[in-house]
Parts: sequence; structure tokens; C-alpha cells
Amino acid sequence: MRERKVLIERVRRMRAMAAGVNSVEEAQVFATKAQQLMDEWRLTEFELDMADAAVELDSAYVDAGEGEGGFVVQRVDLGVVFGQPTIWRRALLGSIARANYGRSVNAIDKPVKGRNSYSYSIARPADQEFIAYMFKVVSDMLVAAAASDYKKYVVSGGREHKLRWMDSYYKGATAELGRRMRELVDEQRSRLSSKGTALVALLSDQLQKAVDARFAGELQPSPASLATSADGWWAGDEAAKSLTLQKGLSAGKPLQLH
Repeated sequence: MRERKVLIERVRRMRAMAAGVNSVEEAQVFATKAQQLMDEWRLTEFELDMADAAVELDSAYVDAGEGEGGFVVQRVDLGVVFGQPTIWRRALLGSIARANYGRSVNAIDKPVKGRNSYSYSIARPADQEFIAYMFKVVSDMLVAAAASDYKKYVVSGGREHKLRWMDSYYKGATAELGRRMRELVDEQRSRLSSKGTALVALLSDQLQKAVDARFAGELQPSPASLATSADGWWAGDEAAKSLTLQKGLSAGKPLQLH
């Protein structure tokens, strides 16, 4: 592996020299040597793009004064007191984090009665701020929409218990939002350049290493929870469809909802 990295660096330097010399003949010599190395060791353009992305990423982290990999862990207030349902809120946080080069992890500290529940998100500092902000905005919007839509449901003759209906509403809404975020991310990443694709791959790899380093041996799957009201679920699903996902995602730029 190390030998391959050395070879990739050699090819990068030869290409840089080919681009930097004034003589066409010299440029051709460097370019030919670089191509010979690539052919001999079956190096790919994607590997070179990954190497370029790593250099740019490392430089950005040094400029910003961040730690290794540039990822930090942040505690995110879920907005409800311990003991109240948080499954849909955790799912929403997870979807927003994943759409912004991050991950969410359920709190492993002992909860304190009377205080708000929380989770952790792990991402780059600029993305952390955006993840926390969007989680607050979207969760508040869903709470307001659920209250309004349940009143309409009752007026129309609905008889489901309020807590059961609203719990299913939130789950339907967060499931649809998660689906739409994944779809948007996939669509926009499919249009990235080769270097953009390499940067995303590198970020994903570094993020996973950061998660493993911080939460090694502590991760557990989230508990499963089923919706109990079909009316509530589909009302939430429809509400989520009315949220606009702004198409502005590219390597290093976050997904935005409004």
C-alpha cells in the first residue's frame, strides 16, 4: 500500500512538472514517464484524483486550524425533556447529518430526569453548525404542522387517539424527508466531477474513521419502532412532500431545506 502511494505521488509530481516547464519536448518527456508508471502499475485516474483531494483537504484543515480529519463531535439538544418520545427526532437528525457529510450517534451518557434528551453528531465544524440549525428548524416546523393537521383530521371526522396519530405522523414525515434527502444527495453527487467524487469518497472514509475512533465499541443499533396509525403516517408523509429541498449540494457544500 505504501509503495503504491509513493508511485501515485511520483506520477502527480511528473504531471506537475510537465505542466510547469516551458519546453514542449520536456513536457512530453515528463508526461510520457508519468503514463508509463501508470500503465506499469495499473494506477487509475480515480486514485490520482483521490490523492489530489487529500492534499486539498489537508490544506483546508490546516488553514482552518482543525484537528486530524477535521471532524468534531457535538452534542445536539433534541428539544424534548427526557422521557418523551425521541425516535422520530433522532431519525431526522440522522438524515440531516448524513446529507451534510456527518453522522448522528445516540447519546451513551446516562440521561438526567428533567433535562432535555440529546444525541451526538460528528461532522466538520462548519457542517456541525448547519446540522444543528436545520434540525431545530425542521423539527419545529413538523411539530407545528402536526398540531395543525391533527385539528383538521378531527374536524374531518377522524377518531384516532391524538398521541398515536401524531407519533405516526412524525414517523411518516421523517421517513419521507430521509428518502428525499438521499435521493437529492445521490442525484447531485452523480453530477460531480471526478475530483469532486474523489473528495466525497475521501470525506466518507475519514468520517467513518473518526466515528470508529471516537465511539469504538460503544455503538448500538437504534431501537425499532412501528407506526400504529396509517392515517397519521400518510398525513405526515404528505406534509414532508411540501417541504422544499434546495438543490445546491456539491462537494463540501451542505444540503439546504427551507
